[in-house]
Amino acid sequence: MIELSQFHFIYPLWLLALIPSLTLYFLLQRQQEATSQWRNLISANLLPYLIDKKGEKERVRPYRLLLAGFILATLALAGPTWQREPSPFAEDEAPLAIALDLSPSMTVTDIQPSRLERGKQKIRDLLALRSTGSTALVAYSGSGHLVMPLTEDSRIIETYLTVLSPNLMPIPGNAPNQALKVADTALSKTTVPGSILFITDGIGVDQTQAFIEYSQQSENDIVVLGIGTLEGGNIADANNTTSTYSRLDRQGLEKLSRQAGVYVTYVSLDNSDVEQIYQHIQKHLTDIEKSDSDRWRNEGYWLVYPLAGLLLLWFRRGWTIQWLAVFLVGFLLWESPVLADPYGNQGIYLAEQPSSFVNLWLTRDQQGRWLFERGNYADAAERFDNPFWKGIAYYINKDFEQATQQFSEIKPKTPEIYFNLGNAYAQQEDYKNALKNYDRALGMRSDYADAQNNRDLVQKLLEKEEELAKQRPEEQSGDLKADKIVEDDTPPSDDDQDNDHPRPNLDGIGNTAIADLWLQNVQTTPADFLKQKFQYQLETKDQ
Repeated sequence: MIELSQFHFIYPLWLLALIPSLTLYFLLQRQQEATSQWRNLISANLLPYLIDKKGEKERVRPYRLLLAGFILATLALAGPTWQREPSPFAEDEAPLAIALDLSPSMTVTDIQPSRLERGKQKIRDLLALRSTGSTALVAYSGSGHLVMPLTEDSRIIETYLTVLSPNLMPIPGNAPNQALKVADTALSKTTVPGSILFITDGIGVDQTQAFIEYSQQSENDIVVLGIGTLEGGNIADANNTTSTYSRLDRQGLEKLSRQAGVYVTYVSLDNSDVEQIYQHIQKHLTDIEKSDSDRWRNEGYWLVYPLAGLLLLWFRRGWTIQWLAVFLVGFLLWESPVLADPYGNQGIYLAEQPSSFVNLWLTRDQQGRWLFERGNYADAAERFDNPFWKGIAYYINKDFEQATQQFSEIKPKTPEIYFNLGNAYAQQEDYKNALKNYDRALGMRSDYADAQNNRDLVQKLLEKEEELAKQRPEEQSGDLKADKIVEDDTPPSDDDQDNDHPRPNLDGIGNTAIADLWLQNVQTTPADFLKQKFQYQLETKDQ
């Protein structure tokens, strides 16, 4: 229902456009009048008696419809409104990024069973309290690392939360500012401002400025749950001997709260601390909804419908160029790229030779990605310009020779690219070249376990091949088939390919084939996987 008392225009300055519209209308009307055509030839006193208006029919003229169209368009642009815009967050729970401190001080047992284990339990309690909403998990010590991106499945977070410990971190120390950057990146993938929860026993004074700047620049809220006691306890080193004493830095956290406006609470024996955090997160969401409710809903789009009706009248004879509609239809249907899918997949299929119309909107790499995600690897490989993606598509399509060629073109090469080359050569039973590329990968990264495992396997295959060749020279050594080759489980860094072709993002690929390709050799325990993941994130960050 329209509330007339609330009716107004959001952009009232557009109403000034009515002035030239009305001026143009009166000029056209004056020109169309019969009297105006004779005014300069016949005396004004005689003109009314000489004009015969009986046969003149009153009809809708184009310039009158033009005025109506101008008025409707101007009113639509002015943004008529009579009700407020509902908040886009009204039905959503704000996303949350949890940053868990994994510095050695979190192993202190002044809170049983330890600060770290109690922090994990508080995370579980908070996830149970949040029935909906996405949650991301970040771990940090001397560096910050994303454990799990935003997800609504708390069971996945639990899988990795259980195994988190300080010995997984590649760099010791305490750098919450690094965790703040990682958490912000995780939350930036949503349109809803969220909260970042730090679970820690202290945040150094040297980190305060980073939190102050973040609070001033971001809509995301920061919450800190302090864990520990003022009495503190000893930090055990690797040999289980006491070396350092650690207390809860309550004074530092209070200072952070005052200077950066960060909400700080402390661990309790019951669930009151978790409930306080949850209520604060909800209050932050409510405040955003309240500030957002000041926006008025633009109802100008309703005027598009009568405006479209007026435009239909312009197709009357003599009012417009009649072939305009034919041109528009022909343009839309020009070399249509939508065909029946010959592969039997659901949805539409992009033609083998894309039309000029498709090329106007999608790059060749985007077209290739579209085909790739639908399992059409052969056409995707031909469509890609990016040598890395071409290599991936050729490899999955078992065209290992072409995959080798594409991976070879990528410059500069990283250990992962040499590893992929080794795999492609091994699949072609070219074991010597496979060994060379595995050696190059290991030369650049000595702890590359996958490359070492594959190298050992190929070395055995080569030895067997040479042994068979000696025993039966008449037989072709190529009869020996390769065992299963482990694939790389990490995406390449930004230097993995030519600078003209930016590295594709593998995170959004929904096809199971590519997931299998990179995840075949994920370690059997989540802890091993996280340790390798953190090391990789650190290496790619430094490049």
